[in-house]
Amino acid sequence: MPVNKYKIRLGNLDENALFKIPVNLEFASVDQSEVVNRDFVETEVEKSINPIVDYETTRFVPLSSQGNRIKVVKYKPTFLNSNGLLSETFYSNIGFSNDDIRFQKNRFKQSFLRLSFYDSDIPTDQNLVTVITIFCKLYSGVPETASNIPVRFELTDPILQQSGFHEGFHLYYFKNDILPKELFMRADFNNAATGKTTRFITTSETLPINELIGKLHTRYLLTRTDTGYFYSIDPLYNNATNVIEEDTRLTVNLYEIKVQ
Repeated sequence: MPVNKYKIRLGNLDENALFKIPVNLEFASVDQSEVVNRDFVETEVEKSINPIVDYETTRFVPLSSQGNRIKVVKYKPTFLNSNGLLSETFYSNIGFSNDDIRFQKNRFKQSFLRLSFYDSDIPTDQNLVTVITIFCKLYSGVPETASNIPVRFELTDPILQQSGFHEGFHLYYFKNDILPKELFMRADFNNAATGKTTRFITTSETLPINELIGKLHTRYLLTRTDTGYFYSIDPLYNNATNVIEEDTRLTVNLYEIKVQ
């Protein structure tokens, strides 16, 4: 510890002389180890170790925009036909044969609809949050001819209807994130028969390419109540008409992009 040195000559003092000795009462360790640990080591440790983030997810159950429980969620993609027009699409229209359907070939089973969820509807400033992949399946009671099977993905509540197809019915998201939360979905179909990826928008209109950005997404709202975690799909987002609510059924229509 640094000190100030003073020299006192006894011969110059009388018996009543007084003088002050300054004493510093502030403690400081000789090697400053406490300061180093507090101001340097702890700071550098915090900078080098990632913060603890809770990535636990939970299951969100679908509701209608009015708060009613949804039992069936159907995604219905519509493709452009050979004339460049949107029309109801059957598997034969997008490259599948009767044998692909009848024998459940990989070119059929490995084709899928992908729903990508983002935290923003601005493509230049969005982060991918989660993805749902729904593979093609043959529903019971439908003919095994590709020209008679419409392309659709009908998902049912696994609790209420155990015999249906359930993957994609629920949405999974971070349990401890701030709710309510908006997510924005973009859809595409990956065709294992043709190797083609088809992207969809939320309207059947033919749009100028600079207006597509406003029709790329379907808006999902995640909420939490005393009874659980839920999501709903906004039927009015960006004036879209692709979301149809019918009692306990919810249909999301998707249209292949068509530009002027």
